[in-house]
Amino acid sequence: MGHHKLREDKTCLNCGNEVHDRFCSYCGQENTETRHSFHYLFRHFLEDFVHYDGSFWKTVKTLLFKPGKLTNEYLKGKRASYVAPVKLYIFLLFIAVFVPGVISFFENQPPNEFIETSENESELAREINNSGVTYGLKDFKDVKSVAQLDSLQRVKPEGERLNRLEYKMIKKIVELKKNGTDKEFQEKAYDMISRNFSKVLFIYLPIFAFWLWLFHGKKRWYYFDHGIFTLHYFSFLLISNTIVAIFGFLLGLLGDNDFVDLTTMMFVLICGFYTFFYFFRAHSKVYGENKWISRLKGFCLFIINMFCILIVMTIYLIIILFNVH
Repeated sequence: MGHHKLREDKTCLNCGNEVHDRFCSYCGQENTETRHSFHYLFRHFLEDFVHYDGSFWKTVKTLLFKPGKLTNEYLKGKRASYVAPVKLYIFLLFIAVFVPGVISFFENQPPNEFIETSENESELAREINNSGVTYGLKDFKDVKSVAQLDSLQRVKPEGERLNRLEYKMIKKIVELKKNGTDKEFQEKAYDMISRNFSKVLFIYLPIFAFWLWLFHGKKRWYYFDHGIFTLHYFSFLLISNTIVAIFGFLLGLLGDNDFVDLTTMMFVLICGFYTFFYFFRAHSKVYGENKWISRLKGFCLFIINMFCILIVMTIYLIIILFNVH
């Protein structure tokens, strides 16, 4: 950091001794200005990884294309050549949260403006009832406005009404769909899942490590070891999710057509398949068990974690949905 401005005061802020050069001869602290702009802080944060820490790109390359190697190297004590697991995960988590926000900003989607209806609510309810629409969780897509939803909720018998949770959920979905087509709503839902995926991973991280601990020998492996494997695998998932988001955004610049939709779908499928393969490969490389035993454990772990993370994701998205205005 030799290009930062030196302080005029020669008293070390850390130990109080006199500083004769750029660095204090007693404690080693650099005698530079302590107050900086946000631009400096942001640049300094990136430089710590990309420029001054030359191991960052080596770590990312190894993480993406050599499943399990980072974990093995770290557990063997070879740690100076790569970014530490926690440091790597925190940085990639920042990127995974930052990038979707930037993408949403540039997409410049129109705001949700709910259109008031002037029709009589009882007439709306009667019209929907006469059309033969069955009111329930599976058929709420036929309700076009909150007014219709409220009307149906009032005219239906007590036993056929939605409970409080069902009503709030359907109301939020109707509001989100108000100004768009089903396809636009699906895109919004996918965007919501994509933007919150990294946050759900962070919540689920200790649970994933717990399942690994449960499936492997307690004498040979510590929970710490499983935590390192989890940090590296989740770092890979964060990079993958970010790459998919960027790729989808760039393709979206070409317009809304079948080619873009097909290419995006194919890319997502390829990334999904590689993620599936990556877990089994990394699991086999790190735990070094018999091939079939490793595959069986890996398959069980994959299914269990997929089920659990879907539950966590669903709960998290419901909470988010109820807080969207």
